[in-house]
Amino acid sequence: MKRAFLPAVILATSFLTPVLGGPSGDAAGTDGPRYPMALSGEAGVDLATQYFFRGIGQENEDVIAQAYMDLELEVFESRASGSVIDSISLFGGEWVSLHGQRTGAVDDPEFWYETDIYAGVRIGLYEWLEVSPAYLARLSPSGAFDSVHEVNLNFSADDRWIWDDGWTLRPSAQLAFEVEDESDRGSDQGIYGELALEPDLFSVPSEDYPLNVTLPLTLGLSIDNYYENPRTGEDETFGYFDIGVAASMPLAFLSGRGTEWQITGSVHYLLLGESAEALSAANGTGGDEGELSGTLGLQVSF
Repeated sequence: MKRAFLPAVILATSFLTPVLGGPSGDAAGTDGPRYPMALSGEAGVDLATQYFFRGIGQENEDVIAQAYMDLELEVFESRASGSVIDSISLFGGEWVSLHGQRTGAVDDPEFWYETDIYAGVRIGLYEWLEVSPAYLARLSPSGAFDSVHEVNLNFSADDRWIWDDGWTLRPSAQLAFEVEDESDRGSDQGIYGELALEPDLFSVPSEDYPLNVTLPLTLGLSIDNYYENPRTGEDETFGYFDIGVAASMPLAFLSGRGTEWQITGSVHYLLLGESAEALSAANGTGGDEGELSGTLGLQVSF
């Protein structure tokens, strides 16, 4: 428990900082609300050296390819400064993880370890806060694990108004309520909590190929029965702490006609709690207190 205290204080303090103030909103808008019905999205694929879901090891051998598509439809935009509700969007998407090792597979296709399907509403508030309730179905076409369904509540804050030159901590938080089955395969459905930051480290300017590097930090916690130790049955509050370095670079030679392509990469070190270690070992995917993983990906936004 003590090793989770310092990361929790750092992340919680940074996330709550915007609550103390807000953008000044000096210029009041005079136009009425818009209903743009504008569709946007992103899709991509990542190659990963290991796959951890909220600190619980899922796969650590052979090829791991993870593809995704996310769509967002903006249905409302307020152009009046000082509005409580700034925007409303509908979003949904799919994320899949395909594994060469085929750990735990009992059905065909054996390589198709996981499919996550989600949908929700994104609400912009007070010019700096977004609240996004969503429903998530975590499925395994290969039968490697039982389907898990969740109701999620996501928060993110735009804190650029606090800092100079557009620098940001990108604070976010999540609450996930299991409503069918359990990700830890325990006896009780749990509640997961997460605090995250992704501050800018540095950038390398370039007209066509600028490089941006960030420092993602994530703290995963059990609010109630989320990290049940398979050996003792006890729930542990501290799940994991993830510190990484992430980089992205636009690809000018591919971008255009309403699309923007970029190459991405990251390296992460995960500090696992005792329950997360034991759950990873039970999955046959390691079980060390510290784990190192990396990704390399290609993404398109439209």
